[in-house]
Amino acid sequence: MSESFDPAGDWPADPADRAAVWRYLCRYLGGLGSSIAPEDGCPADELDAAERRLGLPLPAALREFYGLLGRRTDVTSAQDTLLPPDGLHVDEHGGLLVFREENQDTARWGVAVDQLAAADPPVLLQHELSAGNEDFLPSVSLAAVELVLSESLFGPAGVVDNRYLDADDIELVERYCRRLPMPEYPVWAVPGSAVRWFTAPDLVVRDDGRSWLWVRARTPAALAALREAVPGEWMGAD
Repeated sequence: MSESFDPAGDWPADPADRAAVWRYLCRYLGGLGSSIAPEDGCPADELDAAERRLGLPLPAALREFYGLLGRRTDVTSAQDTLLPPDGLHVDEHGGLLVFREENQDTARWGVAVDQLAAADPPVLLQHELSAGNEDFLPSVSLAAVELVLSESLFGPAGVVDNRYLDADDIELVERYCRRLPMPEYPVWAVPGSAVRWFTAPDLVVRDDGRSWLWVRARTPAALAALREAVPGEWMGAD
């Protein structure tokens, strides 16, 4: 496992620099003991085949992400699913190229078909509680970071946990942690609320709508320190 794990300090200075974003993902996963190898990505011919089948181009950023982690379902699909290239599809309304699906098929993420020629277009969210597509994150590359961070929350026992939040808890989280420079984005299951990401020594924290907290730690000690700083009914606590 890498000795470097600083999700905030390692954040790309320019999130529009996709090469820097992919390096960030590699450092993040390496810090969790999940080093990335060349064979973890989908080869170009699989992505070319997907484009021919769809009759549509894939944005450069989406191709790059699949080329980096497309075969690593352990880090992309622990909870929700990054679709394989042969599973990419256009939604029933014909307007969204879907690349990720919620585990019970109640939400999906994709790129507007009329934006596919862009190198790193915005990602939209489609779910059963909304009548149409909702803005999710401003680029595929940032959505890829969100995907990897979120899927890492479903890691091995002893380094992950979650719990309900109230106003007092939120104050403690904000005091112990610092914000990760990820833009806020919608919690699909709670309309009108937003996700915020935080980090503290050897861990990342996701706040879903100021009502539920998720954490992934690098070590059990880091998780124990957060539980002590934010005491309460942690779901994974003994």
